[in-house]
Amino acid sequence: MKIRSPRGFAMAGAIVMVALAGVCLYLLAESSKSLKFQTDRMQYEFRARNLRASATAWAERNAASLADEASRRLDVGAMDAGEAELTVRRTAQGEFRADLGCPWGGKLIRRENLPVGSARPEGR
Repeated sequence: MKIRSPRGFAMAGAIVMVALAGVCLYLLAESSKSLKFQTDRMQYEFRARNLRASATAWAERNAASLADEASRRLDVGAMDAGEAELTVRRTAQGEFRADLGCPWGGKLIRRENLPVGSARPEGR
């Protein structure tokens, strides 16, 4: 009769533990990717909100300085907005529009054409 050594069970246990560790690491990596995606998305939303607020403030202060059908590209470098673009233009009806381009993850995912407000005659 042959006596089996406990080495085989130990080796099988070690292989199972390594496999379980691999599955756990995979699940942790996937959840961290999801967390990074959500964090980047929130940062994008905050940048877009700040650009909208800047366009509104600029249009309210500089209503008289922009002629009909004219546009002005605003400098957003000091806002730490990355590659964002912000262009304010005045329509023929005297309303302001803001063209907002905010990149996310290296790609421009949204370009908005938002109503900013109507032009004020006093230019304030």
